[in-house]
Amino acid sequence: MERNADALTFSTRYSLLRDVKDLNNDKRWSEFYSIYSAYIEKVVRCEGKSEQTARDIVAKVMEELAAMMPAFVYDTTQGRFRSLVKTMVKRRLIDKFRVEEKEGERLTPGQVSRDGSDTCLRDNQPDPSIPNTRELAAKDFAIAIVRRAMQLLRDPAFKTSEGQLQIFDDYVICEMDATVVANNHNVDVGQVYLSKTRLMPKFKEACVQAMKELAPEETN
Repeated sequence: MERNADALTFSTRYSLLRDVKDLNNDKRWSEFYSIYSAYIEKVVRCEGKSEQTARDIVAKVMEELAAMMPAFVYDTTQGRFRSLVKTMVKRRLIDKFRVEEKEGERLTPGQVSRDGSDTCLRDNQPDPSIPNTRELAAKDFAIAIVRRAMQLLRDPAFKTSEGQLQIFDDYVICEMDATVVANNHNVDVGQVYLSKTRLMPKFKEACVQAMKELAPEETN
């Protein structure tokens, strides 16, 4: 018996949600990204937000979905999956609004501070021309840990491919735009978000190991 279109759509969508529980299923994740990135962007744009904001929200929500899907159980009684995604988008938009609102409250030159003085908040900050040796040392140490962690991830024990590491390095460490990373490595953007989700737990483990090597007295 031939199934009607609604039943077929539901079956396909259910099988897709089931298949992307496996983060290594690149083909199905590519399909998942194609469907839901477009939907997320549409929701954001319908809120009157810019294209850049839409790209930012797509990145954050897709990363959240990638982290969530392996343990996700689809329960039709709880509503449509798209409703869940839309809720995630709305929450991200609210978070972004709060951050922007907080940034807008920062004083600018010429403003009167809350204690009645006319001193700009920025004037009370340390002189950037004077190096803070403690902060510089901490920054250098953090960079050293990240570099060593990336070296450790190439150890066969971590079971990571060079391609995934390069994508992770560009997107997470170098903070390049996901679209640029995807174009540079000839993959779709969904694979960029997946690389972060797959490798982040291993990266954190490698950072701990790197810290033990570089500062054993701090970890004992």
